[in-house]
Amino acid sequence: MTEWDAGSRDDDIVALTRPDAGKLFDVRAIRVSRVTPFRVVVAQIALSMMMARLTLDLPWHGVPHAALSVLLGGVVCWLPAALFAAWLNRRAHAGSLPGWLLGEALKVGAMVALFVAIAYGYRNVQ
Repeated sequence: MTEWDAGSRDDDIVALTRPDAGKLFDVRAIRVSRVTPFRVVVAQIALSMMMARLTLDLPWHGVPHAALSVLLGGVVCWLPAALFAAWLNRRAHAGSLPGWLLGEALKVGAMVALFVAIAYGYRNVQ
């Protein structure tokens, strides 16, 4: 039997302090990230709007429909992501695995619902 099998108890586990973690890991590994879910959503919105604008400049017939299709495709991406970020922002869901999984399930459900709504509601989607 190893010492792990010999009945190690939970009170044998000691949490690392921030300075100890800084010594054990690189300091960059323990710093708080400046990338937040809301910043990611803002970047997704900006990217989808830029791509829709670039699509308007393309030289083919039906460009307004193509640009709107690009924008709607972006909405399918960033709207569920924004809902998920808002879900995670609530303190009750931030640290629990069931809360995270339920938020992901809601995000995927919102994506599917948006795909279906766009497919049936906008016949000129490209």
